Amino acid sequence: MSTEFSKLIFNIEKSGIKSDCENNNY
Repeated sequence: MSTEFSKLIFNIEKSGIKSDCENNNY
């Protein structure tokens, strides 16, 4: 459970950072 939960959070954080970078570019 911990591994899947951590992986899920990692994906969310990665997506959030990617979105922020895209927003800054625009």
